[in-house]
Amino acid sequence: MDDFNKPKICFAETNTFENIKIVLLKDNFVIDKTVFIITSEKESIERIYNLLTSNIFNWYIRKTSPQLSEKGITVGKYAIVRFPMPKNLDINSYMLTNKELKYLSK
Repeated sequence: MDDFNKPKICFAETNTFENIKIVLLKDNFVIDKTVFIITSEKESIERIYNLLTSNIFNWYIRKTSPQLSEKGITVGKYAIVRFPMPKNLDINSYMLTNKELKYLSK
């Protein structure tokens, strides 16, 4: 029950390609619907949230998660756990070309 009282990231399993629902809750909220939550003792919860709402993560999740009909996507725990969390969230540290950055921002 302690995890519900910590700052947490909540995300729905069923999403659309246009709107992947991931939110950061810093206050003590109890969720009354089915969502996944992430808490962390080792990493900054804000850092994890920034990563999960980044263009790189959105690209990754669209490429690796099951599609639901024409516009839906499943964002499950397995996809989050498998995503390699970089030590540096600076997009420029990946040395991507302008073409690659443009592709990721779609």
